Amino acid sequence: LYCSERIVKDIHPVLLGWKSIVNDAEYEKIDPELKPNAIKFEEASFNVLGIFALGASIELLFEVGIENACERIQYLGDVIIDEAQKRGFKVNTPISKDQKAGIISFCGNFDPAQLRDSLFNRNIIVNVRGGGLRVAPHFYNKIDDVHTLFKQIDEIL
Repeated sequence: LYCSERIVKDIHPVLLGWKSIVNDAEYEKIDPELKPNAIKFEEASFNVLGIFALGASIELLFEVGIENACERIQYLGDVIIDEAQKRGFKVNTPISKDQKAGIISFCGNFDPAQLRDSLFNRNIIVNVRGGGLRVAPHFYNKIDDVHTLFKQIDEIL
């Protein structure tokens, strides 16, 4: 983390940890005096697991390719839109290619929160946003995941 020496003394950390304080290696002595530099914003040890997971995620993304990932997300989004419209649901997400995102939201004659909860109980993770059911596929999702989603929706409704 970089913080300008000019302002570092005026900014205070929201959270403190053993790395934030001057005597960070003296475990028996708890002294809340903060380090005088940007290290005072380090709460504790690095999130090593998170760092490795991030590295693996980035490697996978580069292996697949950004363009391929984007195309896949758009394709899955198109299928979700089609399936939602087949059931008479109103798609809240812009449908035109120049405005469409990978996240699809739709509503209908159902309570989005209840449907979300029912899907969660069937190991399908969606959310509620703006009064609709929000589905956010990613490039690693399979087309079967989308079909399973709508099969479960049909069973629930």
